[in-house]
Amino acid sequence: MVKRKKGERSGNVLNELDLAVLKTLKNNKNKDLGVGDLQKILKLTHMSLKVHVRHLLKIKLIQDQEVQKHGKIPLKITKNGELILKVLG
Repeated sequence: MVKRKKGERSGNVLNELDLAVLKTLKNNKNKDLGVGDLQKILKLTHMSLKVHVRHLLKIKLIQDQEVQKHGKIPLKITKNGELILKVLG
């Protein structure tokens, strides 16, 4: 077993929660979903979901859009994210 330091990820690029975030964003095209909306849909804590969202932003499978008036930052799945869902979903 490989010991990881605090905050390090395993060798897996995507896990089940990352795929769940991608599927949720793809299936809700008509509504702009932010982290708070995803949190309610997936029934996760804000902190645990934020880790997955940051990772997906870093590897460019999702992108954040312009900040709305009330401070919400909508998330959108990219073309690469849709391709990943076709292969793994």
